Amino acid sequence: MGKAKSRLKTLWCQHCIQALSHLLMNRSEEEGLQLVDKVAALAEKVAEERGHAGVVTADLLLLLEEQSVKRAL
Repeated sequence: MGKAKSRLKTLWCQHCIQALSHLLMNRSEEEGLQLVDKVAALAEKVAEERGHAGVVTADLLLLLEEQSVKRAL
């Protein structure tokens, strides 16, 4: 969890940090960290748009939903 947490720029709930750290599994470290950076930036943007001081589970879920819709279109 430490590697993922060290890359975050805002406050994140512990559940979201743990979910983010799972992105590092079964990938090279470089690939995993690139994915963590991409997801973190998008989730932090969602949280900011929603007026949150940091990322909470609902923000991460909204991000996943938005990305799923984009892929479906």
